[in-house]
Order: sequence, then C-alpha cells, then structure tokens
Amino acid sequence: MNYNNDYNNCSWIEELLAKLNRKTAEITFDPHAFDRKEYYNLDFDKVEEAFRTGKIKTEKCKAPEKVCFERISERKT
Repeated sequence: MNYNNDYNNCSWIEELLAKLNRKTAEITFDPHAFDRKEYYNLDFDKVEEAFRTGKIKTEKCKAPEKVCFERISERKT
C-alpha cells in the first residue's frame, strides 16, 4: 500500500477494513490511556462500541495510524 497516493482519497481505510472484522477484532489500549482515564473522562466501553459499530469519519483520518469514528447513539424521543 502506498500511503502517499492513498492518503487523500482514504482508500487506505477500505483496504484496512477489508482485512479486519470490526465486530470480532481484539481491541487494546495503550497503558498511557489508563493513566489518563480520569483526566480525559474516558469510557472504554463507549470507545469499543464506537470502533465496532461507529461511522468512520474519513475527513478526520490520518494515514497510517489514525482512523476516527463517530459513535451512533440511540435517541429516545
């Protein structure tokens, strides 16, 4: 994969997702995230939910290490 050519059109994301099953993939966190959990008010369950079911925000993605997700919440009216 050539990141220079694929960066702008986000085709690297499709290539990555073709190799990955988001529903069953193992999710790990950097130990630093646990140290800063309270400071940033992180909810790791919601992070995992966003990865597994969220919409990918391609305009915020940065190859090769950053894919951003938008968690879709169910709203009760």
